Amino acid sequence: MAPRCSAYDVGGMGAVLSRRGLMAAGSSLLAIVPNGPADLEADILAAVIASRPPGAIFAVNPTADPQIDGLVSRPSLAEISLPDLREALASPVVFLGEHHNSKEDHRLQLRLLNEFAAAKPVGTGAMVLGLEQVERQFQPVLDEFSEGKIGLQELYRRTEWNTRWSWPFSGYAPVLELARNLGFEFLALNTNSEVQRRVPVEGLASLSTEERVALIPDASGFVQTTKLPGFKEYANQVIMPSYDSHLEGGWLGTTDRGLATPGGFLSARMIRDEAMCVPVAKRLAQRPGARALVLVGADHVKFKYGMPARMDRLLGDGPPRRRKPGTPSVVSILLNVQPQDTLSQDEKRLLMGLLYADAAAVENQGTLKLADFLVFSASKEKLGLDLAPAASPEGKQEAEEKGASTASDNAI
Repeated sequence: MAPRCSAYDVGGMGAVLSRRGLMAAGSSLLAIVPNGPADLEADILAAVIASRPPGAIFAVNPTADPQIDGLVSRPSLAEISLPDLREALASPVVFLGEHHNSKEDHRLQLRLLNEFAAAKPVGTGAMVLGLEQVERQFQPVLDEFSEGKIGLQELYRRTEWNTRWSWPFSGYAPVLELARNLGFEFLALNTNSEVQRRVPVEGLASLSTEERVALIPDASGFVQTTKLPGFKEYANQVIMPSYDSHLEGGWLGTTDRGLATPGGFLSARMIRDEAMCVPVAKRLAQRPGARALVLVGADHVKFKYGMPARMDRLLGDGPPRRRKPGTPSVVSILLNVQPQDTLSQDEKRLLMGLLYADAAAVENQGTLKLADFLVFSASKEKLGLDLAPAASPEGKQEAEEKGASTASDNAI
């Protein structure tokens, strides 16, 4: 294994980083990263000298709303400090919901990588970085990178990054290098592109027995998730509005609506969310004391039913579970979230809970919380947001009438 880089003080964090090593990696990537040398160099330098503490951090807390007679709990925000967030970062699984092309999101990830590593008691448990950005078939490449056998350029080439992920590698290069030098193991989470294109057209039946076992080992739990309170509203308001943009972009294997149906799109999305949780749950079950930090698009994190609820189910009742009574096993964090990410119709306000209601059973009314925490690069005063809760959409009819996706494509 290649020797780890010497410690380099990054903004007072004492991160394990080498300016020389990162700049060398950046130079080797200039010829292959499509968005150009200037962008990459800026991000590599950011990893060394400009990983700033978050500007604002909020906990999303449930609060009774008197306007609806206390029947439904609507979340509200409470500003907290970075030390307050650190206990949550010690949880077994922490999701960071990103915008794939946001430099500010990637710079926040650098800081949170360090905080996550610092939360690990000395000499206990492995740290795992789960990556939506890399397909499962390339796990051996990540293993070689983790072991120091290959560098960033080889990882970029052998994971077929430019065609299978396509979002700029320059944003991720510092994150990958820092994670390796902090001692993280890496996990490829994404389903293979071939499966992503096949399921929207041919449905669940297109999966072979081997694929079903690998992608959906808990078939019963997978089905039961669709029956949980609020899942219908989640599917209608969070997943389905992006069907048109996926279809028109050719991301479903075809642009023919008669082939890639809405039902096929929903099935493919649910399979992908489930499948990306499986490698993390398996690794943590195999490695007592291990913890995982998972980098995925914000759409897979927000409102619970993308990946967080699935991960909590797959962890089961055995280890790894709660670090101590009263603390969660799975924590969700959204980075630099904007009103359009939350389905809000108000460009200045965030929708912090997705309302669901069962007309036949009042006790089943409730709200799906946006996330556990929101982390921003800018300070509260500079966000330009009204942080009072926005009104929740009334139901799937409103989402359907909008017609277009209300989520940022680069958060998917």
